Amino acid sequence: MAWEFRAYEGYGPLNYGMTQAQVSELLGAPDAVINSYENMEHALDAEVLGEHYIEVLKTQNTMNFPDSATNNQRPQVIFSSDELTAFFLQQKDDSLIVNGVNVWDKDRISVIRQLAQIEQVVLFSGSDYYFESVGIRITAPKFWKKNGSISLYSRKGFDEEMDLAGPYEYASDEITGQE
Repeated sequence: MAWEFRAYEGYGPLNYGMTQAQVSELLGAPDAVINSYENMEHALDAEVLGEHYIEVLKTQNTMNFPDSATNNQRPQVIFSSDELTAFFLQQKDDSLIVNGVNVWDKDRISVIRQLAQIEQVVLFSGSDYYFESVGIRITAPKFWKKNGSISLYSRKGFDEEMDLAGPYEYASDEITGQE
């Protein structure tokens, strides 16, 4: 079964804004609930990252399920202040249908070009491509089919991500296929 992504609304039966309890009701008990700050505290440098970044991390929890990253029925689900704000998908086994096409069926450049058709400006930071019109971030390593990942955001989640992700620039036309 493939879940349809609804830009800034949700993914499959899950809607942005749901609480952790509501998601557990639909998907069952999570394997783990991980607080972003506690998980990364040993590696965080407030002077480099800034206090705002640290404060956002303190409010974020990720629910992992036994089949996260291998089955689209139970993606990693990310909450900010107990409000569902993002989904994290990886590997070709996850399904993601955007505009009627399963993006994992394509190579990395084809996916970026497909999404660039609905996006006026594609932003790039490191190895991440951001598509604001649909609230998607594609992490595009060289070996897309094995290690690529896609994050799906609520409006709040996308805005938080963009605040924290910088610096970013416009993605090159060679990658996006835009002129």
